[in-house]
Amino acid sequence: MASRELNGMFLMAGASLLATALVNVSTLVQQTDLPYFALLGLSTFFMAVILASTGGIARLCSMPKRQWKWVFGRGFAGASRQWLTLLSISTGAPMGDISALQSINVVVAAVLGRAILGEPMRRLHVAALFFSVVGAVLISKPTALIGLGESGGEPHWLGYTLALLGGVASGGIFIAARKLQGVNQV
Repeated sequence: MASRELNGMFLMAGASLLATALVNVSTLVQQTDLPYFALLGLSTFFMAVILASTGGIARLCSMPKRQWKWVFGRGFAGASRQWLTLLSISTGAPMGDISALQSINVVVAAVLGRAILGEPMRRLHVAALFFSVVGAVLISKPTALIGLGESGGEPHWLGYTLALLGGVASGGIFIAARKLQGVNQV
């Protein structure tokens, strides 16, 4: 049993690293004046075609109908997180601030875990969630958030808001994945 949990931890860490790499590559591609969003849309279309042609639709139809909403929710939350992250980058918000603000996903997952999954939340959990939020704010340079930062310009409120919403969507990914334990998500 421990090896399955260990594998899950490594897969989550790998997914986080790949998501961070994708965001960094996205920024580099945008700076080279390539048609970034057209390339992203085209690659997403090809991934959807490959998934559908390899039996993804047949697997979905063979799944119990009560799990369809969680499969859809997982996909919607994942696509929303990616979309919101890319939009926050396109507003010019600093990458470090975006990543720090999206770390609110842990808080969202804990609150949704309590509300949807009925998981316990003790005082220690609440304290950990509080410090997660405080840490996210401190790492994202609070003076920059209110417009007093080193950049001297206006704060990127839209980018910060989109980054927070991306963190909320990321928290939704964790809950949907928990509801789909044992289901082949490929």
